[in-house]
Amino acid sequence: MIFLLVESLGMPAFFLAVKHFDLESETEERIVSMWPPSDLPLEDKRAVADMLVTYGELAAAQTLAYTALAWIAVFIYWLFFKRAPRRTEPAPVPTDSLKAER
Repeated sequence: MIFLLVESLGMPAFFLAVKHFDLESETEERIVSMWPPSDLPLEDKRAVADMLVTYGELAAAQTLAYTALAWIAVFIYWLFFKRAPRRTEPAPVPTDSLKAER
């Protein structure tokens, strides 16, 4: 559960950090440098990296807000609808009051 929480908040936080610290060009260069060798021209790789960073920044705040709301909903659901704890002792057997008097 913790892995899912960190994973779902990781990408929006990354793009918001890139936007906050003005690291767009460095991030684009890093993405292009990690691209596997192919016949794709360098200009196309740079254009794709630029689009990834630009649209990632645009979607980051909205994605982070929706992700936070979803995790709050999961937490509230877990609070109210979790299972009852298991008993360690067997349940007491009710006795008939007439049998107890005899």
